[in-house]
Amino acid sequence: MFGTWHWHETSYKTISGIWHRYVDL
Repeated sequence: MFGTWHWHETSYKTISGIWHRYVDL
């Protein structure tokens, strides 16, 4: 989950992507 920030980077448009990006920051 913590090693898939790359996937979230491309899915920043989704709520999950935004949440994970916020957590990574």
